[in-house]
Amino acid sequence: MRTKRVKKKKNYHEFCIPHWEYVEAPKPACFTRLEILARPNKNLLMNTFMQYRDRFPQCRVEKMKIMLQELCAMTPEDAEKYFAEMRSKADAAALKRKIQNMLKMACSKQKRKQKEEKAYRKARKIITKGLMFAALNETPPIHSIRLRHLSNIILEQLCDLLDIPQPERSAKDKYSLLLISLSDWMAIAIEKIYFPIRMANTKMLNQIDWRHREITLNEPIDFGEPLAASSGIDMGDDEPKDIHLNLDNFE
Repeated sequence: MRTKRVKKKKNYHEFCIPHWEYVEAPKPACFTRLEILARPNKNLLMNTFMQYRDRFPQCRVEKMKIMLQELCAMTPEDAEKYFAEMRSKADAAALKRKIQNMLKMACSKQKRKQKEEKAYRKARKIITKGLMFAALNETPPIHSIRLRHLSNIILEQLCDLLDIPQPERSAKDKYSLLLISLSDWMAIAIEKIYFPIRMANTKMLNQIDWRHREITLNEPIDFGEPLAASSGIDMGDDEPKDIHLNLDNFE
């Protein structure tokens, strides 16, 4: 029969260090940076003193007073007065900035109003000259269907703006003749402005089409082909050839 070995438990006192073996080491001095970080902020300490001094014991209040005198070089009452003056100065500066912004906005509104009045006077001058030009100059005969359609649209819009019935082309009264003449001249002016833009756009489309044909189809570019032949844009041959409108008269 085997006997089971039982380990003898050691007493915990054997693991303790004797008192005579302890070595007392001096604690290192606190760094200056830590002292600065541990020092309370002047504003925070002042706010704490003003708001919660009734809840602290008297010894803590006196200590806070001494600390405030060291930080602010003034008594708490003087510090409170100083911060009140600073708040009033900040409010005065904010009010000054607000007044400056209001004056700037008023000045910009006045300038914008002057520009609008100037543009209104210029537009009124142009419209007056256009009306005089339409009244004193007879419109040439319009054979283009597109120009006649554009003139009818302009005449309809003018009558809608003036809130009057649209006159017939065969009307003989002066007011109707003036409206018809004005719409015809406006259609001619719009066509004179629109036609070069359309030509430039067609030329650009032709150049894109020629470049595409040269790159993808490897076809030679025929610069002699008619304009807009490749792009499929129908320019039409109903443009007025004998009409010379001087647009400088409207400026």
